[in-house]
Amino acid sequence: MLNRLLEVIVAVLMAATVVIGFAAVVARYVVGQSLGWSYEAMQALLVYMTFVSAYLALRRGAHLKIDVLVRMMPISGQTVLFLLNQAIIAAVGFVMFWWGGEQALRFWSRETLVLELPLGPLYGIIPLAGLGILIEALIVIPAGLRRARAGEAPDQVPDAFGSESGGSL
Repeated sequence: MLNRLLEVIVAVLMAATVVIGFAAVVARYVVGQSLGWSYEAMQALLVYMTFVSAYLALRRGAHLKIDVLVRMMPISGQTVLFLLNQAIIAAVGFVMFWWGGEQALRFWSRETLVLELPLGPLYGIIPLAGLGILIEALIVIPAGLRRARAGEAPDQVPDAFGSESGGSL
């Protein structure tokens, strides 16, 4: 359910970016006027799309990985690397949450140059995505340990099509 909601959000952000970009091109080359706000709007949409998509990709196990050597290891070695990987992901999520939150608060009252929108909500997606990444990294650990105890690879997560594949090692 959450994945579906995130997919819809990313699709809406992408569609809005395309529409604004197309309008900017038409305005410049057909009408002869540039849309001064289009760059700033597309930049904000791309920032949101990036962080929402990063969290969604983590949930789906869709981040790029090369695990040929890991798959050749015994389950105990795979489990150690799985736990190390999840700790690193959680640490990155924590850093995004902590320092992203500081940035959002620091710039909360400042505004963008053209649209004069507050920067706080623009930066606010960083700690929000970081918190999601941190929580997601911690949530998958118990299931991974259960799989390892059952003699399976600990990093199996549903892939983009719902079947089991390797996670984010």
